[in-house]
Formats: sequence, C-alpha cells, structure tokens
Amino acid sequence: MNNRFLTYSIFLIFAIFLNSKIIAQNDIAQIEKQLRRTKNTIKSVEKKQSQSLTKLKLINSEIKLHKKLIKSLNREIIVIDKSITNNLKSIKVLKSSISVLNNEYEELIYYAYKTKDTRSRAAYIFSSESFNQAYKRFTYLQFFTDYVEQTTVQLNLKRDSLLALTNSMNIDKAKMLKLKEKQSDEVIELYDNLKEQQRIVKTLQYRKSYLEAQYKTKQLASKTLKNSVQVQKISENDGNKSQFTLNFEKSKGKLKLPISGVITSTFGVHKHPVLENVQIINDGIEITVTKNSDVRVVHKGTVTKVVSIPGANTAIIIKHGVYFTVYSNLSKVTVKTGQIVYANQVIGKILCNSNTEHAYLDFQIWYKRTKLNPSNWLK
Repeated sequence: MNNRFLTYSIFLIFAIFLNSKIIAQNDIAQIEKQLRRTKNTIKSVEKKQSQSLTKLKLINSEIKLHKKLIKSLNREIIVIDKSITNNLKSIKVLKSSISVLNNEYEELIYYAYKTKDTRSRAAYIFSSESFNQAYKRFTYLQFFTDYVEQTTVQLNLKRDSLLALTNSMNIDKAKMLKLKEKQSDEVIELYDNLKEQQRIVKTLQYRKSYLEAQYKTKQLASKTLKNSVQVQKISENDGNKSQFTLNFEKSKGKLKLPISGVITSTFGVHKHPVLENVQIINDGIEITVTKNSDVRVVHKGTVTKVVSIPGANTAIIIKHGVYFTVYSNLSKVTVKTGQIVYANQVIGKILCNSNTEHAYLDFQIWYKRTKLNPSNWLK
C-alpha cells in the first residue's frame, strides 16, 4: 500500500507541475509573439518619423510586454524550482526505500541460495510431524518464492522511478538556467526601452502646442463618435433575447482583432504620455498599423451608420442585436448603411503613408448606450 501511495504521489506531483509549466510556457509564447509584432511595427514607424507620438506609444506597449514577459518567466522559474525541490524530496524518499529493499533483497537472495537444493526443500517438507505442518511449510516456501519475485519487481520499479525523476530534475535545471539567462536579456532590453522612452518624451515636449492641438482634435472626434453611437435606435426585435444578441454574447472572449496591428491605447482613462495633467478618455482600444491594412468585421451584424468624423476620417457602426461595434479612422469604406455583414468581412481600409504620423483604428464595443472594454471580448 505504501509503495502504491508513493508512486501515486510522485505521479500526481509530476502532473501538477507539468500542467503549471505548460500554462506558463503558453503565456510566454503569446507575449513573445506580441513583442515580435510590436518590434516590427516600431521598425516601420522609425522609417517615417523616429520621434513621433506613435513611436512613443509603441515603445510604451513594448515596455509593458517586457515587464509582463519578465513576470511570466519568473513564474515559470518558480514553478520549475518547486518541481526540482519536490523531485529532490521524492528522490530522497526513493533512495531510502531502495536502500531498505536492497538490504531485504540481499537477505532473501542469501537465504534462497542456502535453500536452493530441491532435496533440502523436500526434506524440510517431509520431515514435518503432520500433514497440516507439511502443508504450512510448503505454503511458506511458495510464499517465499513469490515474495522474492515481488521484491525484485518493486526494486526495479523504484530504480526506474529514481532514474526518471533524476533525468526530469536535470532537464529542469538546464531549462531554469536558460530561463534565467532569457530573463536577464529581457531586463536589459527593458532598460534600453526605458531610456528610449525618456529620450522621445524629452524631444516631444518641445512640440507641446502641436500635441495639445492633436489631443483636442481627437477628443472632439471621440465626442462626436460617442454621440453617433448613443443616438442609434434599438427596436423591440433587438431585445436581450434576440438571436443576434445571444450570438454576439456567446462570442465574448473569442473575437479576433478587426485589423492586424498593435494595441497602443487601451480602454478607459489614461494619463497622456507627454502632456502633464492631461487625461485621455478612451471609449475603446486603439490599434496602430504600419501599412494600408484591411479592417474586418468581428461578428455578423447590420451596418447602421457610415459617418464622416472630423479628425477621425470615416466611422462605421454595426449593430448586433442590442450590441454595437464601432470602427473609426477608416480612409476607404466598402459597405453601406443597411447592409448585412459577416465575421471577417472587409469593410474598409486604414490609410498609412509617409505623411501619416499616426495610422490607427479606433475600435469600440457598446451595449445599448453603455461602452464596454473590447479587451474582454477579444481572444
């Protein structure tokens, strides 16, 4: 029973830590993918304007990702360290168990050697004073033979387990060393990003009046767009139980980004990256792009409005029951009001050229007249 419990415990510990390592590895892979995309976008922006607000926002995004990656690497290091510690404990228990079994096994083999002569065994049985005693002696010898075999099997199993645990621990040690090296590299990159961030902020502070004008234009565009969404009509057929509404609600956490790019501004209230005492109120998320990218619908719906927004080019509002998705700052539009559109369908483009400092898509999600955080809906 103890041997079974030991084997089960070792397997359970291994399974728990394997699952934790897989989760940590998936997080790291996802962050690294986002980092590669952000770095490529920064390179494209640098070809146009190396000291732009766009680059600063991208650098800020990269800093967040580096910090997130460092934390994820640290979590995996902790998981592996715990795995090594538990493996060491299990190895210690196995070695102790193997030592006891070895001593027992040696004694059994020695006794078996002494009684290996079949005639001695037969004499031992036939010298019994009664049939009952002879049967007991026969049973004992049979039990002894089976016990030797079982002990041999147990000893081999424990030796195999010890070898597997030792190999697993050595692999973990090598992996932890690589993770620590990677973490160190990430810290260096983060430090370089922070220096670059300070340098760009210092340069942009000389363009304060331009940034203030840009901020006011964008806030006015945001207000105009917000009013356009809030005046959208909701009929009885669009109610909470409509198929459009239910289908959209089921897609929460599964929607794809409407455009390929980097999220450079998240939902909510944020401090302006350069201007002091200035807050940016973001009704959605801002996705920065570096080429003339297609904008795609995130879910099936009906186009309810195509409107020109001063300072934000063209905006498209799509209804999904009592939900609305909003795509603004489009330069070209390929749909019209009343048209039914489907998930992943192209509805327009974001223009990006040498004169464009900030090519981005502003993406929003609304429930009736309440703005929602798109990040909770995207996968």
